[in-house]
Amino acid sequence: MKRRRFLRLLGEGIGAASLEIVEPWELAGVLEPFGGTEAERIENLATHFARAYPSTPPLALAGPVQEQLRNVVRLLDGPQSVTGRRRLCMALARLAGLAGSLSLDLDDASRIDGYFDMALQAALESEHHELTSWLLAIRSLIPANRGEHQRALQLVEGAEVFAAKATTPTRRAWLAALRAKAAAGVGDVRAFEDGMRDAERALEQARPDDGAAGVDFFDPPRLDAFKGTALVLLHRPEAAQPALAQALARRDPSNVKGLSLARLDLAISYAQQTEVEEACRLGSEAMAISPRYQVGPVVTKFQDLRRDLEPWSSTRFVRALDEQLANGA
Repeated sequence: MKRRRFLRLLGEGIGAASLEIVEPWELAGVLEPFGGTEAERIENLATHFARAYPSTPPLALAGPVQEQLRNVVRLLDGPQSVTGRRRLCMALARLAGLAGSLSLDLDDASRIDGYFDMALQAALESEHHELTSWLLAIRSLIPANRGEHQRALQLVEGAEVFAAKATTPTRRAWLAALRAKAAAGVGDVRAFEDGMRDAERALEQARPDDGAAGVDFFDPPRLDAFKGTALVLLHRPEAAQPALAQALARRDPSNVKGLSLARLDLAISYAQQTEVEEACRLGSEAMAISPRYQVGPVVTKFQDLRRDLEPWSSTRFVRALDEQLANGA
């Protein structure tokens, strides 16, 4: 299944590339302030990549990220001032973190840990604690995707230590929501409730300019989705369904990956209630997206749903869902 999906992704990526579309980050690269250094240009591009990541197919972003990683390696191999090296290390940390996330999306497990190890090393050298916090937080998504919630919780708690009080309210809300979801994964209801309460309070303090760094993307619809996912992990489908329905209603339509994940969580909640027809309907909708967006976490979540539906494999609803996936969604 993974090989077939990767080949479809590659085919769509090549087809899109033949159109020679100018991406927003390309415009950012040529519109840098006059006199800006190459390191500043790469920093600017890294920020645009981070901002584009939630709504961009992984293959569309993987090539540009790799190109700028090569540029950073080339520059770091030459003479640099102390300030210049620090800026390059910050760019390297952000780009390598994105490369790790893209590797997860593309099922390239052999490179994920290597990218995150190098990203954290670069962030620590640059002494940028908030960037280190961001890297630990996005790295926590990898064990979470594998169902290793205790490991995810450890990484999120480390991220909160580095963030301390210097970070923005939006970032604090995101970290608290990650902590709440990981706590739900290990069955700690009290810690889940505390984390959600912390996230809600922090988000109430958020300002529109919180997202200036390009990585503070968290908002109320995403918090709804986190809450719904956590409640599914706690096997509380009745409570999960309103949160997930609200997330689907309020989320930006461009966030195709996030919407698919929320819809799959909603499907799982109905499977937990043995509402097989509704679970299959939602699962079908969630996977009726372009193969370019059927990233690793989406496929893993669908496999979770399919395991929950196994007792009803002989029903026409589950058979139809299986047929849809066999035909390439």
